[in-house]
Amino acid sequence: MNGTEVTVTAADNGHRVCLARPGTVRVSLPGTPAAPVTVSGTALVEVSDYVFRGASAGTAVLASAVPACSSPAPPGGVRCLAVVAWQVTVVVR
Repeated sequence: MNGTEVTVTAADNGHRVCLARPGTVRVSLPGTPAAPVTVSGTALVEVSDYVFRGASAGTAVLASAVPACSSPAPPGGVRCLAVVAWQVTVVVR
C-alpha cells in the first residue's frame, strides 16, 4: 500500500506499508483490540485512538493484540479468549 491515507486491518499483520508524509494511518481491527495500539520509532505520531500521522521520514512499527477467534461462541459453547500479536511496519517518506 502507498498513499496519504492508509487503513490497516487484521489482514495486514506482518506486512509493510508505505506512507507519504504527512499522511495518516488508520488502524481498523476487529472488535476492541485486547491491547492498545502502540507505536515504536519517531516516524509516526498518534493523533487520536487508532490514527497515526507521518511525522518524519523513517520507519515505525504499530503493534497490538487481536482476538484469535473471529466469531462468538455458539449458545452453550466455549468462548475463545485467545489473542494473537498483530504488527505492521510503516515506512514514512
